[in-house]
Amino acid sequence: FERVSQYIKDIPTTISDLFSFLLDDWSEEYGKMFVEDVTGLICVSKDGLLENEINDLLAFKEERDRGNDEYLYDSSFSRIYDSLASFLAAGGGGYLRFFHDQLKYTVKDKFLTAEFALETNKWLSDFFFDCTKSQLCEEPQEDPPAYYEHVLQQLIYHQLKSYTKR
Repeated sequence: FERVSQYIKDIPTTISDLFSFLLDDWSEEYGKMFVEDVTGLICVSKDGLLENEINDLLAFKEERDRGNDEYLYDSSFSRIYDSLASFLAAGGGGYLRFFHDQLKYTVKDKFLTAEFALETNKWLSDFFFDCTKSQLCEEPQEDPPAYYEHVLQQLIYHQLKSYTKR
């Protein structure tokens, strides 16, 4: 009971402090790198990401960055989705983005250094380009992902963002 009372007393009184508190809480629960990656993806995406795109992006990074068969983290978006769901809006087509701009600003302040933003845009660019590779022939042998049109819309944007410092 005393721990609950202390937890309630520690809850911040401003929106940005509350979001910072939540990001810290999620980082403890799910791992800092995982929270940074998930919130960073949502934050820098051009107009949101589908849930299956986020899962595929996390798996892509896991495959790309894994060394000695070690895993970076449990790369399933669903394990953090319940915590984030209240702060996400599914716009047209189900693309997830932050519902409250202040959460986006807090993620930027807390995690998105210029270098991390460039790396995240590069990650998105590499992933979207990888999705197009199997379709770059006269008669593709495999079907594109269900979100292929979104891939094409995002690819150039993230290529430009991954090489442009702003």
